[in-house]
Amino acid sequence: MTTVTTSPSAKPRIDWTRPVLWLFAALLVLLILLPLSWLAVFAFTDKNRHPTLANFVTLFSNPDFLDPLLTTAIIATTSAVICCIVAAPISWLVSRTDMPGRQIIRALVTASFVTPPFLGAVAWELLAAPNSGLLNQLYRLFAGEDADALFNIYSMTGIIFVISCYTFPFVFVLVANALDTMPGELEDASAILGGNAWTTARRVTIPLALPALVAGALIAFLQAMTLFGSPAILALPAGFHTMTTKIWSLFQYPPKLELAAAAAVPLLVLTILLLQGQKALLGRRGYSVIGGKYGAPRRVELRGWRWAALGFCLVVLLNPVFLPYLALLNAAFSPNATTLVTPSTATLHNIVFVFTELSSTQLALKNTVILGTATATIGTILALVIAYVTTRKVIAGHRLLGFLATAPVAVPGIVLGVGLFLSYTRRPFVLYGTLWILLLAFLTINLPSAYQQLQAAFATIHPELEEASRILGATRLQALRQITAEHGALLIIDEVMTGFRTSYAGWYGVDNVAGDLTTFGKVVSGGLPAAAFGGRRDIMEHLAPNGPVYQAGTLSGNPVAMASGLASLELASEDIYPTLNNNADLLERLLHDALTAEGVTHHIQRAATMLSIRFGEGEGHNFADMQAADTFRYAPFFHALLDAGVYAPPSAFETWFVSTALTDEDFGRIEDALRGAAKAAAAAKPAEA
Repeated sequence: MTTVTTSPSAKPRIDWTRPVLWLFAALLVLLILLPLSWLAVFAFTDKNRHPTLANFVTLFSNPDFLDPLLTTAIIATTSAVICCIVAAPISWLVSRTDMPGRQIIRALVTASFVTPPFLGAVAWELLAAPNSGLLNQLYRLFAGEDADALFNIYSMTGIIFVISCYTFPFVFVLVANALDTMPGELEDASAILGGNAWTTARRVTIPLALPALVAGALIAFLQAMTLFGSPAILALPAGFHTMTTKIWSLFQYPPKLELAAAAAVPLLVLTILLLQGQKALLGRRGYSVIGGKYGAPRRVELRGWRWAALGFCLVVLLNPVFLPYLALLNAAFSPNATTLVTPSTATLHNIVFVFTELSSTQLALKNTVILGTATATIGTILALVIAYVTTRKVIAGHRLLGFLATAPVAVPGIVLGVGLFLSYTRRPFVLYGTLWILLLAFLTINLPSAYQQLQAAFATIHPELEEASRILGATRLQALRQITAEHGALLIIDEVMTGFRTSYAGWYGVDNVAGDLTTFGKVVSGGLPAAAFGGRRDIMEHLAPNGPVYQAGTLSGNPVAMASGLASLELASEDIYPTLNNNADLLERLLHDALTAEGVTHHIQRAATMLSIRFGEGEGHNFADMQAADTFRYAPFFHALLDAGVYAPPSAFETWFVSTALTDEDFGRIEDALRGAAKAAAAAKPAEA
């Protein structure tokens, strides 16, 4: 049976969505599973790499391990409860009331969100150390020098307090976003139907916000359970361990890597149980909003309570923002960190020393900017794609991807560091001693929070909106552009393959979808090694010298490559593309006619001027579809063309390109060669593959 390909005028397009999604999925699997696999190897083997459970027997029979496990559970549970109790009302006040200063409160919560917990622990050590803490010193001015300390940060209560200060923003962000995107019409409808404030909250507001609250509590719990910096600063001086500090102690001389890896396994198991518990708790109570544009959220009038509500928020934010940063500023400008600075004692010596005399500062700042920018950019893109895949169930295994995206929160940073060390100090990935290994660590650690937030955002967008978009002729790229743009996500388009091949305006000239950022490959250098990217002015102005982000590359601006690229792009004037399109159409027709004449089932895949042959019925939409075709026919087809002097792509999975250099004589030779190649494809048998 022969299927007829689409006519040249139709120009069928290849949907690149699924291959791209599979690529991101593979990246996630590599990012998460590789270090975890090495941890598993060490956990279940002895020093000679023989399988054993002795590591777990040693741990669970030792009170020195069980006590930190119980301590960690208490700290994490209490912190998560406190975070929900504090974050939920602040989220509601900011999102749903007329409280003054709502945007200021959001900004202050963000300040605590971006503050490293270990820095907060240092600040509270300056504030609440029993003997030298500034708050305790101030207390003794009134209570007498012999008075006991009012605050003791070196305690279980102190650790829970500090951890809660820097994990409650996770809950706030998720709940506030859920409340922000909740249409006011739903609550209005409830009121019109006779529901009072409590009924509306119970039947509408709380069910819609509950998934975000549960997700936030889960993240807060796991963050508290896996933190290392804060317990190392506050718990060890108090004389007790948490799980992370206990694991760290197992790395001290002589290192017990097998026991350390085994100690991480209970954390992973607990994560699985918590995720399943979240699923069971929510059950089928998943809610999404059907509709496009909707009204602004209802604002509750607080009347006389407006300023009291603002005061409550500010009092809460004293703990993660105001007091810690005042303590750090005081330490920076004081000759003694535990002495309150005065106009007569203020000094710039500490600042001058760090930025002028300490040689490592400049390198540290440069590396921090590079790693921060790269982590934020790559991590957001990866989390965006994975969140889309899991919420829309686009590819098989989406549930596994969702689990993998969340799993890193259960891996303490120090344990992950060992896994990365074991993974990237041996072939084929020798990255130890480079910034790349730190980038991988930061991507892995920060992926869960980005994924959870983006997944919550996608959950509020009903799939019917995207389906309607595609019914009206939009590609998946167009759907992403139209629907996700309103949520502030950047659309980055990779034109390494399509740039200036498909049209004078690149792929934009085909789909008319403008990316916020666009990448190009060797097209800008006439085939020599180079790459380029560009985008919206407001984004590009973040790059040096206009902005704070430094960008450079080994081959950036190579004179030979740039001269070659300039020459090739100057030749790619707008008037050549009709010829290029005609050549692509002609090649498609020649391929189709030759294969049809020999009765070979086929379909010509098209993406503007780019072509490929699928030896099967209908269009292939993903790599699995392409593999399911009669790929065994391609090898004899290719070799027959090669024998006739026509060099085609050597793989059934590669793309055919045309150029304006092809003449009528060239196409005549291709037509003659295709006759024999089509006969070879028709005669091919599966055994010949």
